[in-house]
Amino acid sequence: MKSKCLLVMAAALSLSAFTTVADQVTTTTTTRTWWSDRVTYDRDSPKYNANELNLDLFGTYNHFFPKFNDLFDRTWRHGEFGGGIGMNYFFTKYMGFGVDTFFQRHGHLLNNVSGNLYLRAPIANSGFAPYIYGGAGWDDGSTVPGGTGTHDELTAHGGVGMEYRFNPHLGVFIDARYIWTDKTPDEGLIRSGFRIGLK
Repeated sequence: MKSKCLLVMAAALSLSAFTTVADQVTTTTTTRTWWSDRVTYDRDSPKYNANELNLDLFGTYNHFFPKFNDLFDRTWRHGEFGGGIGMNYFFTKYMGFGVDTFFQRHGHLLNNVSGNLYLRAPIANSGFAPYIYGGAGWDDGSTVPGGTGTHDELTAHGGVGMEYRFNPHLGVFIDARYIWTDKTPDEGLIRSGFRIGLK
């Protein structure tokens, strides 16, 4: 009789342990990680939200112009490719601010920095959001071909862009800005890259 009771108790304990392990496995497999939230396509969740903190990783193409009217009258050929990084915080769904820096072949990393104010208009929950942005910054003049990096100057800029979100945490964007400078030629800049949600 004792052996039968011990056998039943052992079987019950084994079943309980198995159920607990199975529950833990199920919980582990359904828990989403930071990375999985960014690489999945999410059709239903709101793609744009307030209190977003985003990291921008982008490539650039720039061209220098003597004045603003030349932006439309002259070719954009023979510009320079480069790259950059930025960070943005959207305190509402429609408005945010950010900072970025970029570099080209002529120049070096962190030879400029720009502050931006963004106004965006998400189109329902399609993932698309056109935006305008502008701001001011600083440049050392080293991006100009033949520049020595000794022409510290304040800059101002304005531009337009488009972002597409796959989910609330990952998107791609492209934008173009015109940069007014003080001592060196003005600059047209195109950026294209990824916008990754950090928060």
